[in-house]
Amino acid sequence: MPRLFLILLQVLLLAWPMVIGAFDAQTNAAGTDPDDQEEDIKNIAKVQEEAALYRLAKDSFVSSPDYDARAAEFLRQARVLLETGQKQSLEGWYYGLFSDHRRARWLAMDGFKDCPYSAAAGDLLATAIEAFSRSGDIAGIYRHLVMLWYYLPDYPHLQAVMESAQAAGERAQNFESAINLEAENPADVIRVDGDSMLGEVIRLYRFHALHGDRETVAPRAALGMARGLMHIKSSRDIWIARREYERFLDAYPSHPLTFNALCEQALCYLITYQGKDYDVGVLSSAAAVINQAEVEARGDLGKLRKVEAYRKRIRSWHQDRDLAVARWYADRIPPWLAIIMRPGEGPDAWNRGARSYYRAVAKRDSTSTQGRAAALELDRMPPEPPDVLTLPPIRK
Repeated sequence: MPRLFLILLQVLLLAWPMVIGAFDAQTNAAGTDPDDQEEDIKNIAKVQEEAALYRLAKDSFVSSPDYDARAAEFLRQARVLLETGQKQSLEGWYYGLFSDHRRARWLAMDGFKDCPYSAAAGDLLATAIEAFSRSGDIAGIYRHLVMLWYYLPDYPHLQAVMESAQAAGERAQNFESAINLEAENPADVIRVDGDSMLGEVIRLYRFHALHGDRETVAPRAALGMARGLMHIKSSRDIWIARREYERFLDAYPSHPLTFNALCEQALCYLITYQGKDYDVGVLSSAAAVINQAEVEARGDLGKLRKVEAYRKRIRSWHQDRDLAVARWYADRIPPWLAIIMRPGEGPDAWNRGARSYYRAVAKRDSTSTQGRAAALELDRMPPEPPDVLTLPPIRK
């Protein structure tokens, strides 16, 4: 048995750099490309293999008080450094060149590498994850969370670690601050001020959506993943984001985040609107989703104000488009060309189209700038000819 243990320990130590390198190699990937996802699956499969060896070696390892005490000292000093920033005795001279968070996670990981089978192994990995969270290093959070999940699946505080990692991802994503319903250009409704961590956040959320609990972590991760896809703004990813929002609503129809999901699903349509010279189908779809969000608001004043803000934005763009169409009809054919037009195709035919759109704009919101302009321009149009019903002659 001791010989078998030594062989397994040597395999683990030799494989350790490969595990870390495999995760490091993928930290700059976009996280949404199918090839990246396939590579991610391969890397996780490798970690599962290494975790199996680790657990086998851990089960065979005979600990000692000194061994556990050394691991506990690493943990204590990492926690002190994380909380107070005070230099610790176990640090090398070069540690002082780096931030407290980085030094704390190095201490924690040094403790895990020195004493991987100690009673404090889970707490050391959790402390490293917390240090990554405090510094906003999403790739580091993901890498070590995967290790904790597969190496120590029975770690008693795993749920709290996942919630902390989820919160770090949400801070990095900062989705709410990116929404600007006052933007004139639909593409600017979601601002992209820099998405260098977007792939890492989506990757972390994908892991959480798969493994997190169904009450807190998994729903928040599913919503965050849809947000990240929408943030990319490519037509493919927006389509996938719409599908992810639909999946969220199907999976969590009565979740507290359902209202947020509906509002953001409406955003998926709004940001694809191309302006007043194009079709308004996406505005109609957004309006229908916002109507559902109003029901989900359940009388909450804050949520109802948010619904009204979305409606105001949708209505304004719809007004701009219908007013532009009305003017297009009104200016399409000058009256002097009537002599070359067949009956029913002269200026009156175009004017009927103009009147229809002018009235739609005025009816939708008569107090808006577009509504007042539509009413004035409608009054200036030539009188509308009466509708005459021509009956076929009666045969005797």
